[in-house]
Amino acid sequence: MKRRAYTLLELIFIVVILGILSTVAIPRLFFSRSDATVSNAKTQLAAIRSGISLKYNDNILQAKPEFPQKLDDGDPSKLFKNVINIPIKDSGSKNGWHRISDDKYTFRLDGKVANFKYDKNTGDFGCSDENEICKSLQ
Repeated sequence: MKRRAYTLLELIFIVVILGILSTVAIPRLFFSRSDATVSNAKTQLAAIRSGISLKYNDNILQAKPEFPQKLDDGDPSKLFKNVINIPIKDSGSKNGWHRISDDKYTFRLDGKVANFKYDKNTGDFGCSDENEICKSLQ
């Protein structure tokens, strides 16, 4: 029985192909934690804005056309409780949402901060900054 081994040229060709795959394809397969946090925050932001609109519509049906006065009752474990069914926990100084006051919130991601302000007269809940995080959440 004759054993046949790979030639040096074949081995070099395989190494080159693996090198190309590792530099091009593999990084695209990994979803970073920051991307997941931004996606989650976009979903939460959409839910908050939708909740504000729903509360306004409920108030109209009750002949009180006004937006919610507050988005939550100040409990750090239940942010946005007044407008969404499943409240968000205050993250403090970690990545996520943090309550500053009745109408001011921040969203922190990897040391960067986006400031959000709620206007109870117009129902607008938007980012008051023009930074990278605000743009990624829009």
